Amino acid sequence: MPASRGSQTVHIGQGSTIESLNVSELPRPGELGQAVYLPNNRAYQIVQCDSGATAATAVGVVAAGDLAFWMAKGTGANPYRVTNDVVQALGAADATNDNKRNNVAGVFTHAVTAGNYCVIQQRGRRNVASDGGGDFTVGDYAIPGNTSAADIDRMVAGTAPTHTIVGMVAGAEAAGFTSIDLDLPVVP
Repeated sequence: MPASRGSQTVHIGQGSTIESLNVSELPRPGELGQAVYLPNNRAYQIVQCDSGATAATAVGVVAAGDLAFWMAKGTGANPYRVTNDVVQALGAADATNDNKRNNVAGVFTHAVTAGNYCVIQQRGRRNVASDGGGDFTVGDYAIPGNTSAADIDRMVAGTAPTHTIVGMVAGAEAAGFTSIDLDLPVVP
């Protein structure tokens, strides 16, 4: 029988929702990395936000709608660790962070305290920080932006993907956010 890291029940604490999880200690440490599947094709994964995701970085503190990038996946001393700073993501460094941009983990659902445990959304509809160009069209692909911001850029549908596809554009850009139907893999 195949192993699974997915669940529909995890302990999130009193007075909390899955999307507002932001704790310095997990009530059940074994749930780190656990995937949570909810109705409407929504999927989340419990991760730890990097302690360096602070105002001192170029990207700043984590905000709702920021892209999350993998710093460490499901192995090693600090597994399931993410950041909103593409420069700190897994992958070889180069002038455009092409390799690092391919390590999108998901989207932060709310502002998260650096070093805390939270969830990232990987599937389902979410408003995601976008590049502000106003050129997003429903049906285009969303890819990680080529900036130091934790945002998305668009790629015209039918064009060969140049980076990890975050999802498909589901609505027009407004106030620096675009509605996306996320389609990112859960990391076991």
